[in-house]
Amino acid sequence: MPWSCSEMYLNGTYHSLACKSILAFDMSHEVFRWIALPDLGNLRDASTKESFNVLDSCIAVIVHVVEGVEKSFDIWVMREYGVEESWTKQFKIGPISGVDRPLGFGNNGNLLLVDHKGKVVSCDSNTHEIKNLNIRGVPLSLQTPLKY
Repeated sequence: MPWSCSEMYLNGTYHSLACKSILAFDMSHEVFRWIALPDLGNLRDASTKESFNVLDSCIAVIVHVVEGVEKSFDIWVMREYGVEESWTKQFKIGPISGVDRPLGFGNNGNLLLVDHKGKVVSCDSNTHEIKNLNIRGVPLSLQTPLKY
């Protein structure tokens, strides 16, 4: 199902998820490079999905189990761009009932999700409080805004 954010543009570089890595193309220097995803250990298997977005001007990877009613979201952030050793598990949200998939992050750092009714909700990364944003009919291809 093609719902996860698999492409993004950050600081002059186009990024795409490919083969459990990120393929980055620096537009100004016209150079490709591979960036490894964080070592997820036993989190990475057929039942998990990775998507990525921008959090605090850094690449962030959202990992969650696709199946089940309750979902948990592990948020990994690359604190120093291009330095694979700088991947840090920032926080975990969940388990949460009634949500289907992540969209990305709001300006306040809250995780934006689509609930089981197709509405956008915001999850506070500290309190895990869910707030309905009254946005319905979210298409599978919707992603949060990219950072330039």
